[in-house]
Amino acid sequence: MRSGMKADELAKVEDALTARNDDVTTGLINVNTAPEAVLNCLPGLTGTTYPAALIAHRRNKTADDLKSIAWVTDVLKQDAAAQVGPYLTTRSYQFSADVVAVGHGRRAMRRDFM
Repeated sequence: MRSGMKADELAKVEDALTARNDDVTTGLINVNTAPEAVLNCLPGLTGTTYPAALIAHRRNKTADDLKSIAWVTDVLKQDAAAQVGPYLTTRSYQFSADVVAVGHGRRAMRRDFM
């Protein structure tokens, strides 16, 4: 919002923008999938009607409409968008592993991680 870019302009460059020097960014919330309770915990959204408004807005959109985080600016006022922006993403990464090992007495063990 501060840059004055329109949503379609931001969508073209947002993957190349960062305000951090870290190799990995952790702790981001996927605004496309987060439940209202999670959104309500974020700076700028706590105690407001914004979490419900974000969820209602995303329900009426296609996956293509939600690829960029820019859609959030259609729902939030500038001050709220500026506060919550650093905590949001439109991507999720989930990894799982199946580990099988043989323990003492040649007993097999299996553990699933997610």
